[in-house]
Amino acid sequence: MRRWLRRLRIWILQRRLGISITLLLLSMMFVYLIPDIFISVLPGHAAVKWQRFGFFGLGRGTVVDHIYGEGLQAKWPWDLFYLYDIRLQELSPSYDILTSDGLRVELEVTVRYRPIASDLATLHKTVGPRYREVLLVPEIGAQVRHEIGQFRPDELYSDSREKIERAIFDRLTRQFYFRHEPRREYLYSQQALDAPVRWRVLDLLRQGPLSADDVATRLGIDPSAAPRFLAELEDEGIVEQDGDQFVMVATGARDPSTAGFLHLEDFLIRSIKLPASVSESIEDKLVQRHRMLEYEFRLTREFLEARRKAIEADGIRAFQDRVSEGISERYLKWKGIDATLELARSENSKIVVIGAGEDGLPIILGGLESPGNPAENRAPAPETPDTETPDSQSP
Repeated sequence: MRRWLRRLRIWILQRRLGISITLLLLSMMFVYLIPDIFISVLPGHAAVKWQRFGFFGLGRGTVVDHIYGEGLQAKWPWDLFYLYDIRLQELSPSYDILTSDGLRVELEVTVRYRPIASDLATLHKTVGPRYREVLLVPEIGAQVRHEIGQFRPDELYSDSREKIERAIFDRLTRQFYFRHEPRREYLYSQQALDAPVRWRVLDLLRQGPLSADDVATRLGIDPSAAPRFLAELEDEGIVEQDGDQFVMVATGARDPSTAGFLHLEDFLIRSIKLPASVSESIEDKLVQRHRMLEYEFRLTREFLEARRKAIEADGIRAFQDRVSEGISERYLKWKGIDATLELARSENSKIVVIGAGEDGLPIILGGLESPGNPAENRAPAPETPDTETPDSQSP
């Protein structure tokens, strides 16, 4: 053993220059390949691995049974990692759409979504990193055009907007659940071809328990095909059988809102742009409608005001009829004296002219008992004596 170690040391000493150069080159190569060996997966991201060679019992191509999470990950330099953002994301495309009467409308929508981490490898293998442009944007456009095409332009500004958003969201969820189901055992199976019928079966079962014959009758399909659909749904844990009835149960991970490549959070309509002439016509129609409501309000207000005045007049007349029976001359004189005292006590500067009548009240309060026109009660003006002109005098 010692002899072998001594020979090894002599061999190393004789070739130490070559060994040093080789180690230096290997070190430089390792430093150069560090970015290709160690990959940092950022927060909120996941990585899909692609293997160039298949050896040591490992297969080639995309690794579909394992997703690499956050942190530092190691690989062979010839393999590749593809990073995907699996956080909630926003997409705001615009579409040109024709309404039910053939009018061109520019619609801007917003979809919030996130890729499903467990299906990320299959998404990468079947669609690729450009899944937004290849999968999401065209599918949204198709469903938006289908739904908006059933409404008139003026209905897009009404309460139907929320209904449209919900209908488009349901259609998108439905399409992604059946048409883009990523599980390999499903992609090329008969279920993919029968997806629309399966969804109609689920819609019926959501309304209540049904038998296989009832399902076949309502859908108008072959009675022998209905048990097959129901058996598949029962195997997947979506429905369960109670006697001859099938009942909808919790779907769990295969719920249409969570199954598939993408999880759709919500769908929103951001803006609707109509042609300028049509938009002005709709706005003018709304203005005229509110003016009509304003006129109706004015008429109602005037009608109520007339009723108020009529009721007020009736009240005044009833008051006068009741009070006039108890008003006498002595009562009026007493009220005049009371008003004179209040006038005298006030701090404002004033001149009170006392009348010369029997009551001795101020002029503004006197003469209450005198009937007729006040002008008739005035004293006659003194006559002017006749005077002679200078021409009429005798010399």
